[in-house]
Amino acid sequence: MMPKQGKVAKASRQVRIKNGGGKVKRQGRLIDPDQLENFLLVRYALTARRHINPSERESCQRFLQEVASRLNGGNVVMDQFSARLVGDLLPQLPWQFFMQVANNWPTLRQFLGRELPAVPLRDRLRVASLPTEAEFNELLVAKLARQIAALTLLNKANSADQREMLATAMQQTLYQNGQISWAQVRVLYAPLGYTVPENVDDGTRQWLLDLVKV
Repeated sequence: MMPKQGKVAKASRQVRIKNGGGKVKRQGRLIDPDQLENFLLVRYALTARRHINPSERESCQRFLQEVASRLNGGNVVMDQFSARLVGDLLPQLPWQFFMQVANNWPTLRQFLGRELPAVPLRDRLRVASLPTEAEFNELLVAKLARQIAALTLLNKANSADQREMLATAMQQTLYQNGQISWAQVRVLYAPLGYTVPENVDDGTRQWLLDLVKV
């Protein structure tokens, strides 16, 4: 489930108090894997965050938290990792979350490619196959199209082949000239609706309610 709000702001304040300024000093000592998320969020607060539209910062922060929560060191094949992550998050979140992440993927991609290998873990992260903007869009649209097809055919007599055919047709509608048509995504999701999960904290609930209005 999506993590709670406020970690970036809290982490940023801790860095300023500790270092007496807005810069974090990279220490020679190693961190434990359970510190990876906080370390990455501090780096996000001090670097990439300012390059992201303020209205989309929360989604990007939460995306990075989800990335960090699934890592503890070693080799990370990011195209496969990203596909699994999107698949995990898709049932929980409205489509607007993925739009905001996609809007900022060049910034997030640069951040992940630079920062993940620099996390001072004993077992250093080694990143391979980090998706380009086009590859990330293709990954997203394939997942979105399959979800739309599955929800559209829910409670109807159909076969896996029918669902796959509908998903393929949806994908062709949603992906045009190398870009996702978010206007078409909005149209196709409109009749399907979105229900905020019950087991979320108040901050997350408000974020989701605001997100579906985008």
